[in-house]
Amino acid sequence: MDYELEIKKEDTYLHVRAVGQRTRHTIAAIARDVLEACRKYRIYYIVADIRELSGEMGIFDSMLIVTKEFPKLNADNVVKRLAIINPRNRHERSRFFEQLAVKRGYPVKLFEDLEPAIEWIKVKESVSNKV
Repeated sequence: MDYELEIKKEDTYLHVRAVGQRTRHTIAAIARDVLEACRKYRIYYIVADIRELSGEMGIFDSMLIVTKEFPKLNADNVVKRLAIINPRNRHERSRFFEQLAVKRGYPVKLFEDLEPAIEWIKVKESVSNKV
């Protein structure tokens, strides 16, 4: 396993912290684990802190995550909002991932800090989206 995952159940969201290598396979495995926790706790809002993942994911891998992995992993539309906390030096590179996910209807938003991510995740939308 190329990662460690901590999933903490808060009142209205899951707080996820990932440490390890930033690869397409690692991200897909983390997503599977998080979706399993969503179903277990019946909480569908996620704050994912990936600042401690090392390495870079290329544009092609980002595209594969959104176009191939997300649809398989979340076919039942479990996730309602996903806030991703990413380090400032990787933030711009991850914008492609965010834009592609949003264009495909997934409620994903990038943040540099924890507090704004939590505030965004707490705003419940009246219309359900999918991730």
